[in-house]
Amino acid sequence: MDEQILDNLNKRLEQTISDTESVLTDEPLSLNVEELKNDFEQVVREHPIKSVAVGFAVGFLLSRILR
Repeated sequence: MDEQILDNLNKRLEQTISDTESVLTDEPLSLNVEELKNDFEQVVREHPIKSVAVGFAVGFLLSRILR
């Protein structure tokens, strides 16, 4: 019974690895920096106070870590 379960898990793992490999090789990941910049600017414009608060919090945490 245990051997059958392990065989089944092994087959499923092999299939998952194969599927992941095909996705990664078929569609190369592209990073559009300009699009990310525009999205970031839009979020900051929609939520300016939250953006400043998050920036302050990140700066505070980094200053504590790097002290």
